[in-house]
Amino acid sequence: MVDQVIIGFPQVLLWLLGFAVMFGLLSQANMPKSKASRGIIAIGIATLIMIYGSSSMIQFLSQTTSSLVLVVIMLLVLIAFVETAGVGKTSVKTIVTDEKGKTHEVDMPTTIFKKYSTVFGAALIIVAILIFLGAGGWQLLGLGNVTFKDLGSESMLGIVFLAAVVIGVIWMIAESKESV
Repeated sequence: MVDQVIIGFPQVLLWLLGFAVMFGLLSQANMPKSKASRGIIAIGIATLIMIYGSSSMIQFLSQTTSSLVLVVIMLLVLIAFVETAGVGKTSVKTIVTDEKGKTHEVDMPTTIFKKYSTVFGAALIIVAILIFLGAGGWQLLGLGNVTFKDLGSESMLGIVFLAAVVIGVIWMIAESKESV
């Protein structure tokens, strides 16, 4: 009897990741000059990665992908709430030079995502770390099943997300009271 090979979304995702990384590395090194040759090499390496990839890696990628989809949906909901609440618009003081050469300080309109980009960037990094841990990143690194006492990593991700939502709502309420 011949064993059947089942290729699902996690295996295809692993193949795409392997292809993208390999093609990117070859393109950066500009190592064969031909783009087609780089593509063929990347396809071959990605296929070997998919065939010999461990089941833990495939499971990790599957859980990470589902978590990332959830995070993208939550970010879209956050943006919708911010725009609906009207706290998405703010201004930044900018120094401009007019046609006569004089400098003036002007309030330029911007969004809170641009004004506080470092805060949002730090929050996204924290979310990415939590997704990594929630998807079993500790096991992938060989550190075993690290959890916080009796709470699983999924529970911790939920608790941190709920805390972030509560902090966001408090911040929006405080921001709207200041503008009144």
